[in-house]
Amino acid sequence: MFLRGDDKMRWRSTTVLAGISVGSVLALAGCVTPTNPDDPARNAAIRQCTDMAAKNVPGTGGSAMQQRTFIYKACMQRAGFAP
Repeated sequence: MFLRGDDKMRWRSTTVLAGISVGSVLALAGCVTPTNPDDPARNAAIRQCTDMAAKNVPGTGGSAMQQRTFIYKACMQRAGFAP
């Protein structure tokens, strides 16, 4: 299939638009799970993961904050919760 000029641009635009549409539908369909802010298990995991990150990476610099964020996210995922 050899397209030229405007036809080629129209095909690319349509393909990109279709990809964005499919991605949006899939994201809204089931990939987003609601969390209960009053869940005691989640709250305990948040406290535990925050404490672990603070103990493993002391300091207040940008690099320390980034490292603590990675530790916190990994800890929350291991506990079965979204960060």
